Amino acid sequence: MVNCINWQITAKDSISLRNEFMNDENGQRTGTATRYVGHGLSWTHFFKQNVFIRPEVVYQYALDNPAFQQGTKFTQLVAAMDLIIRF
Repeated sequence: MVNCINWQITAKDSISLRNEFMNDENGQRTGTATRYVGHGLSWTHFFKQNVFIRPEVVYQYALDNPAFQQGTKFTQLVAAMDLIIRF
């Protein structure tokens, strides 16, 4: 389940808040049987209509079993960035 809220702050910039939940009951998707929750914040900047970047920071945690850093941690913080070119 994913919930996204987007705010258009300028003609070329937007900010998004994303909340997500996943129940990997048997560990078939991730390798660890647990429920996952994540909260992310991202910014999208359009250089042109078909060229944009999207950096984001996401905090994720496992509710039932440690699933991160080889099964030793319940939480992780991820920073990532996309460069998207549509054609």
